[in-house]
Amino acid sequence: MYPDENSTRNTKQKTKKLNYSDTNFSLNSQPKDSLCVARNHLNNLLKYYSYEHYDLLLLNCRLWWQAYKEWEANDTFEKAFQQDRMTIRTYNPDKKGSSTKWNTTWPTTVIKDKNSKTSNINVKCNVSGNGVILRTKSSNFFPFSSKNECGLHDLSASLLNSKKRISDQIYHNLTLTNTHGARSVFMPLPLEEDLQLISLLNDIVQRVPFRYTSQLGRLVKEYNSKMTRLWQASPRDLGAGNYITDPDNLTYPDIKYGVNGKFRNSKGQIVRATTSDLYRLKMNAIQYKRILPKMSNYSNTPPLFSKSAQSSTNTESAAAAAARLGDAPPPPTMQASSSQANRAYNEVVITYREHANPDFPMFGEWRIIKEATGATDRGAFLVIDPTDSCRSKGKYITDHGRHSNLGPEDIV
Repeated sequence: MYPDENSTRNTKQKTKKLNYSDTNFSLNSQPKDSLCVARNHLNNLLKYYSYEHYDLLLLNCRLWWQAYKEWEANDTFEKAFQQDRMTIRTYNPDKKGSSTKWNTTWPTTVIKDKNSKTSNINVKCNVSGNGVILRTKSSNFFPFSSKNECGLHDLSASLLNSKKRISDQIYHNLTLTNTHGARSVFMPLPLEEDLQLISLLNDIVQRVPFRYTSQLGRLVKEYNSKMTRLWQASPRDLGAGNYITDPDNLTYPDIKYGVNGKFRNSKGQIVRATTSDLYRLKMNAIQYKRILPKMSNYSNTPPLFSKSAQSSTNTESAAAAAARLGDAPPPPTMQASSSQANRAYNEVVITYREHANPDFPMFGEWRIIKEATGATDRGAFLVIDPTDSCRSKGKYITDHGRHSNLGPEDIV
């Protein structure tokens, strides 16, 4: 037991209730599964945090974490995609045919102060595909963090909308022929309620003596090292970058990725970020579904992926063939036009961490495929193993978010 806990355990003074009224905790309306029950109990304890219930709080933290990891282990690609929890980070191929930034660890320049261009410093930034894997190793962050030494800062990604094609809603235009071979990283997010809960726990730890060296603090720090989270989120391109959190400490600078001084507003202009802007971006991160655009227009041409489907176009419609192949498109009113899709990237600043399902993070390589109608070029993601020379795993992710077992012989 640490002295700070002994000295404060018996105090009757309660800390001020944290203001999370901007978030929608709908815990009581959720199915009464083990995760929901554990989350409810912990959330009720956190409403009026007191050291009187310190041991009970630690117990409920552990029960919630156990239930959360069990839920995470049973998560699937299609479940996360349909619930609008799937993220994608894409590496486009360069002129030589290899994927840009896929193997990149580079020094980047960070300014000392957001209002000044003096005292610039160089820091390591690992944006490679292997860097994503390194971020999912909890030993790189707990008990001691090697984030700055290894360049394992947060990265940009896009939050996928299940009502749109994947290729229509990311920063890079995958429908272009020169994107054949582009590689992507797919990672599902926790439920919004669990992101709100871990955020609340971190806020409380900031209020206790010695913060992350306390018993509760060490527990939360361990959870942070094993839970993928969002730092900021926006319906459009954020214009995020690296910045120094403490300009007065340049000996061991702490670098953070995201929006600090300037960001891109709804008109696409780079403007200075106000305190309310930064607050909104952080609240979007724990209520990420509200950044998804409202759907009004649609395109009704479904992607097809098998030779048998294309040969069947003389006897059945493209939509019927797609349904037969298990890749029926969403209802027409739920798909966006390409012009709308290209304006909204749903950019998120993501903290990649370990996942209890060994399938994640899932890596895919984009393959251009001709649709049955012959009108447009679409494609699918060939699931690859980045730890084995990007060898194919024999599975595909379709443009409508289906995790398919189609073999290479079925792909056009």
